[in-house]
Amino acid sequence: VEFVFYGHANHKYRATAVCEVQGGPEYELKLEGEASSIQYKFDRTAIDFGNAIYDKFANEDLVLYNTGKVRLDFTVRSDTVPAPTLVKAVPQASFVAPGDKVKIQMQIYPGVPTFVTTSVLVEVAHFE
Repeated sequence: VEFVFYGHANHKYRATAVCEVQGGPEYELKLEGEASSIQYKFDRTAIDFGNAIYDKFANEDLVLYNTGKVRLDFTVRSDTVPAPTLVKAVPQASFVAPGDKVKIQMQIYPGVPTFVTTSVLVEVAHFE
């Protein structure tokens, strides 16, 4: 059985649920929950791929740290990168457990032999 609640950040809650078995006795079930603010950081906010070959993928890692007490889902969106440049992320979407980190491999395919500057959006816990 899973109980879900929406509480105010940085508060703890306790309650007692009375569960009734059909045709049977009632049971008291102690419930405890805690709500927390979303807290995270990246190891950097810009990636320099250096002198990447224009017709090959270059790779760099980006690390997302979950410094809070709540699991974070994230998605890397690169749909605004103009062609012929391609940017991929591996994984493109996943989650980070509380107190954990995830390495995201960022890959760029410049597509043209010139200086390329572009950006991607990392959505964390539905916030941009």
